Amino acid sequence: MTKYEFLEKLRKDLRYSRKKIAEHLNVSASAIEKYEKDKLDFNYKTKYILGICALAGYNNEIFINEEIDDYMIEDEKLTLFSTKIRQILYFLNIEYDEYTFFLRNLITKKIKLNELSKDNFLWEYDKSLINYKLNSSYPIIEKEYYFKQLEESFKDFPKEERKKIIKKTINEHKNELYFTYLFQIITIYSLNFFNPKEFYTQKEFAHINYIVSNEKNFLESFDILDEENIRDFFDNQTFSILEKDFKEDLIKLKKLFPIIKQTIEELEKNGKSVNKETIKEFKIELESGTLFTNCNTPTDPKDKQICELLQYAPTAFKDKIIEKLLQYKKDVEEF
Repeated sequence: MTKYEFLEKLRKDLRYSRKKIAEHLNVSASAIEKYEKDKLDFNYKTKYILGICALAGYNNEIFINEEIDDYMIEDEKLTLFSTKIRQILYFLNIEYDEYTFFLRNLITKKIKLNELSKDNFLWEYDKSLINYKLNSSYPIIEKEYYFKQLEESFKDFPKEERKKIIKKTINEHKNELYFTYLFQIITIYSLNFFNPKEFYTQKEFAHINYIVSNEKNFLESFDILDEENIRDFFDNQTFSILEKDFKEDLIKLKKLFPIIKQTIEELEKNGKSVNKETIKEFKIELESGTLFTNCNTPTDPKDKQICELLQYAPTAFKDKIIEKLLQYKKDVEEF
């Protein structure tokens, strides 16, 4: 079908009239009609295209193509996580070219990381990992199904060699998946507003809960650096720098893990659903800066004062406070 026919199909699949979707996305109904009838040009960065793709759960770059086939439709379908993030960014009026900058800025305001907050080798060598950049999706692949696919792919290899290749490939897949989920969890933690259940299917959310259940699961994604194939891309000096950055990130995330875990658990109970109205609420909190100075709503006057003053503290000082408070918490629990 043509891209115009696919555009109309998306709207009808969503069960919106042109008038209703125009009101929802703040785009004129007449413009939508012209887009669908090939009377007005558009591209993948056009506001309406960003909006309808965010609602329908498709990568907007599908509209780079003049003709759209079933393979493209399947390939450009987004995960629920990416879909919800795109909706948030659309209703925040974030421009397409600012998507990555906004997310990186959001994360680095919350967590000062070396490798997780910038473009690095992982994004360059494997496009399937850039889910957090919203240009791709990375669905969960059933282990049994994936194993059968690999068996078929390497069926002509000698048995022992085939077993080694399949084992290594599955481990790489698992590490990539953990790394992707780690990024997603950190993103939800940084947003600190929406219910994590909104971003995953029921089956996926069970997997997220497993990752957040303890520090070992949470940090397992860093095992990806130990994979031999990663070393093949870099000389020893470059790899040493990357390894150092990852180790520093690991130390920071170990310190933050209890807070991230608690935040995810609290958001599961009290986080908002992702819709146009709640995103407006989020925008107000984001602009006021309260999301980055956030504690549980304090009742004690001194607790309240601490929360208000923390926004002025440098990161190193906050790290010391967190470390000290965690020690107090541990002492109390042991007592």
